[in-house]
Amino acid sequence: MNYIYGIVHNEQKEPVANAKVALLDDNFKVAFSTETDKNGKFNLQAEAKLYPHFIVEKDYGTKYLEYWANNINLKNDIEINPKLGRLELYKLGFFSSMEMEISKSIMIYFRPISLHHFLANEKAIAPQIKRESITISINGEFCEILLAKTVIEHTEGVATPVIAYAFKIAADNIEFNGNNRLEVSVTDVYGEYGEAVLFF
Repeated sequence: MNYIYGIVHNEQKEPVANAKVALLDDNFKVAFSTETDKNGKFNLQAEAKLYPHFIVEKDYGTKYLEYWANNINLKNDIEINPKLGRLELYKLGFFSSMEMEISKSIMIYFRPISLHHFLANEKAIAPQIKRESITISINGEFCEILLAKTVIEHTEGVATPVIAYAFKIAADNIEFNGNNRLEVSVTDVYGEYGEAVLFF
């Protein structure tokens, strides 16, 4: 058994008490969970294995949306200090691209959700975000965004398309060894904030 631990804050850097913290399995079912204390601290003990998802949730759909971290390998203890906001970065993922390129790069992908649009009962709930309002880092080092694209996804049986974003960053010195921490934070045109983490 190992621990995933940290402190949950909101956009104003205030600790968030009684937030649900959970590790999920492949079917998005809760494997292990706990709550933050009055100081926003949590210390979740779980089996030492790989978990596809880690979430933090408090007042969902009214005050905040969810925080996500993906590919949590609890072979060792892990510290994560989530920040809950009014944006949710869902399905954060990446793929590497080395073909026909001199230097190695990574394409980052996620589906953002805006509480502003959600509360307004709008069909399209993705926020409007600008390239300069995205921050991407790997292992604490900020990455230059080489390319930004908006992706329109159409799902069978769903009338409204899903809007996602993809960002290309340089990855010349990255070893794909499972020990890397990719962190993405976003602020939309309304000033709403969200972040997510992916280990790879």
